[in-house]
Amino acid sequence: MSTRYLVIEFIDGKKETFTFPEQTTSDAAKKLNIEGFLQSPWVVVETENEVMAFPVANIKCLHFSGMVDDRHSLPLPAVAIRGAEQR
Repeated sequence: MSTRYLVIEFIDGKKETFTFPEQTTSDAAKKLNIEGFLQSPWVVVETENEVMAFPVANIKCLHFSGMVDDRHSLPLPAVAIRGAEQR
């Protein structure tokens, strides 16, 4: 299992980075989790000692990595651009 990363870039230039385990192995549950995540006004992260809630209005960008071995199996919304290369 690969390590999963979340980097939150805020509009004020600050960043927060988290590592986390796989949240579910079910493709259907992953799809529901992604849909719920994209609709929420908050990004909520539970760590060892606390729960943090970040308002989406203060977030410039979210980076996820290590999510899947085959990126084409990730149940992204229909509007997602797949196979892109960052330059």
